[in-house]
Amino acid sequence: FSGHRQVSKLTVDGNFVVQAFNSKGADIPIAGFSHGMRQLMATALIWSVTEQSRYDMPVFIDTPLARLDRGNQENLLVNYYPNTGKQVVLMATDSELDDRKLGLIYKHVARIVKIQNKDGNNAKFVPLRGKRVA
Repeated sequence: FSGHRQVSKLTVDGNFVVQAFNSKGADIPIAGFSHGMRQLMATALIWSVTEQSRYDMPVFIDTPLARLDRGNQENLLVNYYPNTGKQVVLMATDSELDDRKLGLIYKHVARIVKIQNKDGNNAKFVPLRGKRVA
């Protein structure tokens, strides 16, 4: 949580209730968190599940960088997405994953596909940057 040093630990109990704690162990109410902070918490939980799993599961993430500040976006691109699994599918908009951000993960990318659907009824997959189409 770059720039957000308030959360040091997340827990999930047997009823799947998520709690956040500060560095002194005090409970922090999640209801007051921004949408970006909630997205970071969800990402942290997904990462913990993939690390604890006995199976190498593919990870699918829709709008992976929405609501996040630049520091957290870069942290996820450099440290999380390349390391969270053998197969990670990011479903990003062109404003989320511009050329600069794509450059941060490009060496880890097997395929880049743009979905074009101008009329809403005829989607087609267009390869980008010379990578193979999925």
